[in-house]
Amino acid sequence: MKSTIFINPAYTESYGFSTLESLIFGKLLTIYRDVDGLSELKDEGYLNYQTAFRTYDDLVNLTKKIIKEIKNGKYNEYVNKEAIEMLEKEVDPEELAKKYAEIIYLSKEYKKIIHNESESKYNNNLEAQSEEIEAVA
Repeated sequence: MKSTIFINPAYTESYGFSTLESLIFGKLLTIYRDVDGLSELKDEGYLNYQTAFRTYDDLVNLTKKIIKEIKNGKYNEYVNKEAIEMLEKEVDPEELAKKYAEIIYLSKEYKKIIHNESESKYNNNLEAQSEEIEAVA
């Protein structure tokens, strides 16, 4: 894992769960787009300001630079292991997994509800049209 890099190129992040996972589970060097959703992780020192980028050109150049530095043994300079260990104590991976499962379940249920409502409206519309046709006939 000493040469593993996690890259999060997202334009928007509501909170940064994938980034959080990379920090907790892998203690990975994380290159990330500098977006508001990751500000808490930056402010707390979990993310290194040196590994933030804004544009894809920045991402390419930063990644090349970091890979070169990793080859020269500078991996640990980009990872704040003490802060990540503190984060591990704050975030229970089991609870995080449960939250993901809950979000996925609710998302599927929501899609079913929307589908059923759409189907119901469609069927009601067909019934109304049939009644209009019978009334005219």
